[in-house]
Amino acid sequence: MVQYLQSYFLVGNLRPADHYLSEAIHVSLKNLVTEDELVSEEIPTIKTIKGWIRRYSKSFKKKASEHALTETNGIINNSNSND
Repeated sequence: MVQYLQSYFLVGNLRPADHYLSEAIHVSLKNLVTEDELVSEEIPTIKTIKGWIRRYSKSFKKKASEHALTETNGIINNSNSND
């Protein structure tokens, strides 16, 4: 289930025009039940999806910031060693 939620989040992150609201994610997940890809008991509530998105977004931003900072520090360190 987490992989599906991550996919919806990342698609919206890459292309804001494709951003999914929690309600739309819920409907899409229900559609996957009719396609026999998921079991209905696995589908989280809209409230749970909203909470997951908040937590994942916060974690994603933190990891992205840490990654950017690490890259920036690497560039600065490389330019200082070339001086």
